Amino acid sequence: MKLENGIIEKQGSGGGYHFIFSNGEWKYIVEDNQMGTEESIGLFLRLLQNDKEKLYSKLKDITISDSEKDSYSKLDLIGRWWTPHYAVRKIEFFDNDRFKFNDGNDNITNGNFTFSNRKVTLIFDSNEENIVMNLGGGKNDYSFTLVGDGENFVNER
Repeated sequence: MKLENGIIEKQGSGGGYHFIFSNGEWKYIVEDNQMGTEESIGLFLRLLQNDKEKLYSKLKDITISDSEKDSYSKLDLIGRWWTPHYAVRKIEFFDNDRFKFNDGNDNITNGNFTFSNRKVTLIFDSNEENIVMNLGGGKNDYSFTLVGDGENFVNER
């Protein structure tokens, strides 16, 4: 199933987001809870039918298994990425090897990127220092994360 055109709701100042998708009488909510008890922190799936809860379950592992993902390509990078704990900080990668970077303070910079063997290098047009990150992480290094320069970005898939 593919869910599109959802909304993102920030959950308070401590972090956490709800990703909400609707399809007819069904509502799909992925909760990224950052604060609470050990049982209430993590990723959860909530399914509602006509606003009545049908399922609420903690997600244990949403990474891609080794058998499903042999390697990464530039296509895995294309799209919008954001930092889960500071969602206004974003990177958008385009298939023409360009990127747009929003530093979270409404400063938007552009540049070119290179991609080789999971290594992503951002080369800013403004000649500021390049940023080098690696694609992958999580269980068996097969999740869609972009890690580097002290930050973790996730793909808006």
